[in-house]
Amino acid sequence: MQVLQAYKPFEIQELKLNEWQQRPVKNNFFELVLIKKDNGTQCINYNFYDYKNGSLFLLPPLKCHSFQIEEPTRFVFLKFTSDFFNVNGQNAANQQEWFKEAAYILSNYNQLPGDIINGQLDRQHIYTLIDLILKENSNYQSNSPALIKSLMTSILEILLRNITQSFAYEVATNTENDDRVTK
Repeated sequence: MQVLQAYKPFEIQELKLNEWQQRPVKNNFFELVLIKKDNGTQCINYNFYDYKNGSLFLLPPLKCHSFQIEEPTRFVFLKFTSDFFNVNGQNAANQQEWFKEAAYILSNYNQLPGDIINGQLDRQHIYTLIDLILKENSNYQSNSPALIKSLMTSILEILLRNITQSFAYEVATNTENDDRVTK
């Protein structure tokens, strides 16, 4: 199976596709996919889930995925690696620890196919944040990377909230307080 590589720490694309031309692939990066218009089927690890307007999918690294497009679909793809969240300065350690924890949760929750957002308000927040990223990316300025990083952090916080509050999230517990497994 082909593994797609990310060469930039962050990329965003808005595309209208009539068909999915890639065979099922795996990524070396996280990918957040927003369905802006129309419907079809998403496949992740050979499990299928119908998508529609507003569906949101998180594709963690090394998970096989593809889309079966029934009607021409407008997608927004946000691709990011851990390098996107690398920072220098006072808060660097805190932010790197936060991303390590976020990456662990995003990579290891009990991933079932389908939409990961539970509430309509969170869905609207993410939709608005993605629109802001698209606008900032198209009107790129010297301070755009910092703003986009901040918006992505907000998106990830909403995703983490939905994952940790869902039935698909299981926290490993150990009565001896040994955190080696978690790390």
